Amino acid sequence: MIGRFWDRLFGRRIAWRRSIVELRNLEALARMGLAGLLLAQEKARLDFTRAREACERSPGRARRARAEESLAHLQATNAVVQSLVNERQLEQQLAEEQTLTECPVGKSR
Repeated sequence: MIGRFWDRLFGRRIAWRRSIVELRNLEALARMGLAGLLLAQEKARLDFTRAREACERSPGRARRARAEESLAHLQATNAVVQSLVNERQLEQQLAEEQTLTECPVGKSR
């Protein structure tokens, strides 16, 4: 039912499969510092904004597909950056806990 409605509305079949978004240079992104991670996230956001504005100015299937692709890339980049930031924060907390638990051994009399 929904498929037929979608076909009539947009003139194409709906794909119910989940897509896998490939991130370019994911290893390089993981090696970056915090500033690099935030810059990559901002670049993905600007790419999506550019694609969305182009789609709004002159709508079409190709531009809409580009906007959807850049949105998927933005969401994937946000997820990866957030997980890397959380991982770095967890590593810092573990390092702090290890330094606190290591008690200096005093000299006995």
